[in-house]
Amino acid sequence: LVAAALAVPLQAETRIEKNLKLEPGGKFVLDADGGAVVLRGSREAGVRVVVTSQRDDLEELYNFKFEEAPGEVRVTARKAPGSLLTKPDLKYSPVLRGSVSSPERCKAV
Repeated sequence: LVAAALAVPLQAETRIEKNLKLEPGGKFVLDADGGAVVLRGSREAGVRVVVTSQRDDLEELYNFKFEEAPGEVRVTARKAPGSLLTKPDLKYSPVLRGSVSSPERCKAV
């Protein structure tokens, strides 16, 4: 039994971390096809984005884009065309989780 338990592959976790430039008073835009996100205000400048999933194929399921522009940060997560997320059995499963820390005095959209 012990050998059989050890033979079962463990599902890896994906973690994506990004630090983006944004001063207080700037605009943070999140455009995501799914998932749950926690947004926290910070006294520091900049946006810290952490995306996690229990799946090791997250970047095959979603296309991520992290963009910096003067006064604005935009994070986009779109379901990849033809990914498993279009199949009914995975459509509503909690694949994507995120946490964002941004300046307290920014406009979050």
